[in-house]
This record gives sequence, structure tokens and C-alpha cells, in this order.
Amino acid sequence: MLTIKIIEKDGTEFVTETNRVANMKETDALDGRPGIVYWLPSGDRINIYEGDVYVMNDFGKTIADYHLHVIG
Repeated sequence: MLTIKIIEKDGTEFVTETNRVANMKETDALDGRPGIVYWLPSGDRINIYEGDVYVMNDFGKTIADYHLHVIG
């Protein structure tokens, strides 16, 4: 199990468990926008397009981080 921490553009933070995280390019994303997608233990898929995303392993070590900022 992984833990994901999301810090939104306005500074709002939340942490949740996730099974899987993927970095989606424009061509891979369902709606054509690049971003991060993660899956909740329930199987629901969540897309993130802006903000800072940190992924931690079972030991709390950050194993990936993504900094998504829309330009323009």
C-alpha cells in the first residue's frame, strides 16, 4: 500500500492511501490533459492536474514527487 499527499494550489493538503499512481501524458489521460492519476483502495480513479503530489511507501519514505503547474 502507498500513501499519497496532495498539496493543492491554494495550500490545501490531504493524505490518503492508494494502490497505484501513474504519471499521465496528454495522449494517455482520459480527458487529454497531462497529470497524475491514482487509485483508491475502493478502485475509484482520481485525476490531479495541479499542485504538488508526494508518494510514500509503507515506511513513510517519499518514493516519487510530482509538481504540476498549469502554464498560461
